[in-house]
Amino acid sequence: MQYGFYFNGRRCTGCKTCVLACKDLHDLPSSIAFRQVYEYGGGSWWRQPDGTVTQDTFCYYVSVACNHCGNPACVRVCPTGAMHKDERGLVSVDAARCIG
Repeated sequence: MQYGFYFNGRRCTGCKTCVLACKDLHDLPSSIAFRQVYEYGGGSWWRQPDGTVTQDTFCYYVSVACNHCGNPACVRVCPTGAMHKDERGLVSVDAARCIG
């Protein structure tokens, strides 16, 4: 059986609680994060001739971490062997062996 991670971008508010929960679960120092949340936004504001302001701005967040790939490149290229995939398909990091 191969597990994966589901992310519903419509519900993400960018609070980064998932980042903190991952750090807490893996007892990571502040300098290491297995999960990241990226913000993407754009658009602009402009003043109309009648003095009102119009905008077409947008913003969304993406939570990114290990995707537990079928044949993960990170496991193959890890120089210390800190990355490994178990029988359930989950990719884990041995923080004691990881050099970043």
